[in-house]
Amino acid sequence: MVQRLFVEYWSHVFLVALAFIAVLAILWRKGRPQIVHRQIASRNCRVWAWLSTSIIAVAIAHFAFYLVMPNYADYGEPVIPLLAANFLYGGSVYADWHAGHAVVGSNYGPYTFIIHSLALALAPSIAVSKMVGILFAVAALYAFFFAVRGRVPRSAFALCAAMIVLSSFNLHYWFWSRPDSILICLVALGALLMEKERRSRLLIWLGLLAGVATNLKLFGSIYLIPLALVCVVTQKWPELIRSGSLGALLFLFSVALPFGFDSIDLEPYLSNILLMPNQGFDTVGFRNALLYGIVIVALPCIVAVRYRFWLSTDTIVLTTGTVVVTVLVAVLAGKPGGGPPYMLPLIPLALYSAALIWSRLPEGEQATVVELQRVILISAFVAALPIWAYSWFQMGKQIPNWESRLERAAELRGLFAKYTEAEMGHADGKEAAEDGFLRVEKAFLGQVARFDYVNYADQRAAGLPVAVLYPLFDNCSVPSWILARSGAKFTGNGYGKPLFDAGIHLRLISNYRLTAVGKYYEVWTCKDVHRVTRWPS
Repeated sequence: MVQRLFVEYWSHVFLVALAFIAVLAILWRKGRPQIVHRQIASRNCRVWAWLSTSIIAVAIAHFAFYLVMPNYADYGEPVIPLLAANFLYGGSVYADWHAGHAVVGSNYGPYTFIIHSLALALAPSIAVSKMVGILFAVAALYAFFFAVRGRVPRSAFALCAAMIVLSSFNLHYWFWSRPDSILICLVALGALLMEKERRSRLLIWLGLLAGVATNLKLFGSIYLIPLALVCVVTQKWPELIRSGSLGALLFLFSVALPFGFDSIDLEPYLSNILLMPNQGFDTVGFRNALLYGIVIVALPCIVAVRYRFWLSTDTIVLTTGTVVVTVLVAVLAGKPGGGPPYMLPLIPLALYSAALIWSRLPEGEQATVVELQRVILISAFVAALPIWAYSWFQMGKQIPNWESRLERAAELRGLFAKYTEAEMGHADGKEAAEDGFLRVEKAFLGQVARFDYVNYADQRAAGLPVAVLYPLFDNCSVPSWILARSGAKFTGNGYGKPLFDAGIHLRLISNYRLTAVGKYYEVWTCKDVHRVTRWPS
């Protein structure tokens, strides 16, 4: 029931936020009635300081809550440490599907796994792998705070709260174990460098950041384009050519660097990416991403339109560039499985753009912008609050099964330690999916993975045939398969398309035999082993 209500609200939350912004903005514009003046427009209202502090405190508590939960909250998170282990221990991060040795890969670029491999080498555990996303989210907030503090010192704290609120429209995605928090941090760092560095140096740094961003998500550098455009229009040609050339060299270097590692092969990575357009276009994902983008750019757009006569070249370019990039990213978000989370790195860019315009206004007009900022903050906060609450609820569902989650992890770790060349097969069902999250124990033991269903499901939706899996089963190329007992073996759909076929089931039954049965998992081993071992419950 709660899940159904959440999904229904989430599909309309951005319209709700825009409605709040419109209503409060109209009230604010029409003379600011007494209640609005007292509760929203007052510059010295302690409520706003308390609200900003509370939002940041709740975000910190959210980090901690996510960290102590025994499992991940999303199906895509475990694949990150798995492929990081492949990088660290000599396996393929992006495998050639047709070579018959492995079916692993990702739409994410190699820096995602290189960064996570550092945490894996430091302390292999679910908690430490989660820390990567949290640390980059914190770093993003710090970078953003110092970027805007010099412009609007009295409102820097409130703008950080606004950044958190706008991010919270997407559950915990802004600090989960995927590359989103790293991208957000890169954009916030770009804004900070814009404050601290000369334009000529900034363009060089942006070249480096754009190269890293490209190898997080292929289109990652698009988020930095508005900052780069400011450098282009505010430099003289000789200086622009020099800094642009150095920036381009750093960009190419940072893009090429990871493909020098043996575990990272450019050709299968590009093959993986080039197949994705075959997935089609998700109009609902595009629509929701665009609406979310409108919420994100509301503050800089309203301020820019109202104070258009105070705008300078850099503020015009930055704000216009942010709006254009917002639309372009919304189109990219039409990829099935994309949607609103693609918009997250635009949040620090949009808020920094607003702060830049804001800082150039006369003091009396700055007070008016403070009022507008509070209108948008309270609108976004009220609209996002149910989403934020659901994120806590979603994570908290692990608490009643805390002990069993730890038991599952211990059992699976024991199986991977015994069957060192085993792979985790896919079992269908909600409980089986969560049991499958714990396949990261394989990575924590220093083993490489030759199969993972997450990227495979993406590629199946794009037309990859099931036959690429056959070599893993033929001649027992994979000696053992471990499967969650809570779901059906090698079944299920991805994006409405069957993941497996009768050929997989036939090969499993023909070439493998059930050899070990635990409380939560079972092992199917090549038929050289004839005895079935049943573990006590």
